Amino acid sequence: MAFLHSSNLWLLHLISSQLIGTESPMRRFVVVCSVILGALSPGFLFELGTSYTDIIVSIPALAAMLALLLWMRRATETSWWLLHLSGILAGIAVGLKPSLLVFCGALAIAILCLTPTRRLLPVFWRVALSGTLGGLLAGGPHAWMLWQAFANPVFPLFNGVFQSPWFPPVNLVAERFIPQNFFEALMFPFNMADSGKRSSFEAMTVDIRPVYLLGLLVLWGLYRILAKLLRQSGRSARMPDLEKLFWISFLIFIPAWIQTSGNIRYAIQSLLLLGPAIGLLAMKLGERRHFIGMFAILLPITGQAALATNLNTPNILGYNTKAWARPWFALDIPAPLDTTPAYYLSIQTQGYASLLHLFPEGSRFFNLVGQTTLPPDHVVLNHMRKDKENLKLEFRSLYAPLTIAGKTQTLESSISSQNALLSDYGYRVNESNCGVIKIQVPEFNLYSCALEMSPMNQQEQEKRQGIDRRIAYWEQKCPDIFKPSGFWSLQATETRRRFYPGTDFQMIAIADGSLLARDNFNSTRPLIHLEDANEKKLLDSCPPRKSR
Repeated sequence: MAFLHSSNLWLLHLISSQLIGTESPMRRFVVVCSVILGALSPGFLFELGTSYTDIIVSIPALAAMLALLLWMRRATETSWWLLHLSGILAGIAVGLKPSLLVFCGALAIAILCLTPTRRLLPVFWRVALSGTLGGLLAGGPHAWMLWQAFANPVFPLFNGVFQSPWFPPVNLVAERFIPQNFFEALMFPFNMADSGKRSSFEAMTVDIRPVYLLGLLVLWGLYRILAKLLRQSGRSARMPDLEKLFWISFLIFIPAWIQTSGNIRYAIQSLLLLGPAIGLLAMKLGERRHFIGMFAILLPITGQAALATNLNTPNILGYNTKAWARPWFALDIPAPLDTTPAYYLSIQTQGYASLLHLFPEGSRFFNLVGQTTLPPDHVVLNHMRKDKENLKLEFRSLYAPLTIAGKTQTLESSISSQNALLSDYGYRVNESNCGVIKIQVPEFNLYSCALEMSPMNQQEQEKRQGIDRRIAYWEQKCPDIFKPSGFWSLQATETRRRFYPGTDFQMIAIADGSLLARDNFNSTRPLIHLEDANEKKLLDSCPPRKSR
């Protein structure tokens, strides 16, 4: 996987060579340093050698930019194939992962901005046609399958538009890193350099390169003004079209990315390009005084490398330092589960469907509860029950034990937790038919019990309906805080809660009847008290979206 991912760096080298040039030893030095600086991107290092897809789809995206730069260098009638190639590669990137639409769209806008009016139509239809072709090649079959199955080609995304009955009619947008106002957007590059902000990634990662790039842009602007005043440069040199394409696409992408996600995983290709961006400015500043250019490119390499090895890397590599004894995950599945297929209902956020191939053939996995929990009478759950009957499989739970204050739940102590999570759906575990599934690498256990029907009594049902009505009141009152709505509550032994994946909030009804709200991502923020035990409203307005 790391070998495949290294294609990004080779493409980065070729892009840097086009932008900076290789005519002199100094330029070749800056090109190599630009690749190193790009490779120090926290998101790139985090995904390197893993099964994340962002670091793979960035390969055709960068290749599309390279083809476009080559076309810009020799935009003649005989080089249209390079423009077509760029469009196809960009379309492939978007077809593989729609989040690349922001980057590839920025490239398309940049090339159209630089095209003379007389050639605008030929360039436009070539870009549109080749991009569509690439998208259909890479994502067409999958989109068609989703359309046939769910009447939504990007299911479950944008279901507020397509209105598939298989998912609530909401558009899922993770706003975790999206700035709340214009000032926060301006501060975003500075927050990326602040270890405490976690402004663009869930773990603690620091990236000083965006701020450094802004500083170099200011220095370069001052240098150009000073040179013009002192008449050292004579007539200003015209910026090559290659550089214009690079900077225009870069300046379009960055604000668009910040406003649509702000997650560094969705900007791997552009954050890699911070290397050649800084290298290009360093070369301009040090074209006459090479030591200035060397200082300008080596300083951020030193700083970001220090962060990568001292601060960022522990978060990246600290998951499991123990050497793996086997090449793949291995399960120790107790009998008869090791030979008899079953229908496993996962009752935690993770579905663990990636382990399915290690279970007996014919087994099924379904993620019953989580951040997008569906109502018990939803069409998906009805289909699941019919599927289970048709396959003549038994329902079994799949539960990852909780660890609280350093103590992990035993199988026996997990029974009450499992029963609570299953109770809304009319099931409970059969305590006499439980087992422990051991995942050998890393050391971890899953508990699995056979399920039996257990209808909820009327009093408990009315109590939960009352809690859900209170939750629905705040959803309607504060739609910008508690979104998207339309999902079901999760029942624990002492609490009942509902998650809102768009904003990372959740509402919690605790045992005494009080209703609270909590920002999942900002653990330092205190709990927000919405109602007391007597259902009295404690807030006249909605809780604020505190900036991070």
